Amino acid sequence: MSDGTKEGYEVAHAHVTYLKPFPKNFGEMLFKYDKVLMPEMNMGQLSRVVRDKFMIPAIAMNKVMGIPFSATEIKEKIVELMK
Repeated sequence: MSDGTKEGYEVAHAHVTYLKPFPKNFGEMLFKYDKVLMPEMNMGQLSRVVRDKFMIPAIAMNKVMGIPFSATEIKEKIVELMK
């Protein structure tokens, strides 16, 4: 997967390592972005919690197949959301 910045997209990522409690600056960080994509290897529980707690329209990207997301799958979703 090529770097999105080379293609003109400005993106950032965060890896949340603990959920309870969320990191102190988590909500503050999320509010800085126009769109928040949350790839999850389940039915979207984390994105629902984030929507409820921070009132952010987090976009769920769910996969329940026991196979991790590929970088290409995530990149394609990001490009779709950027259009």
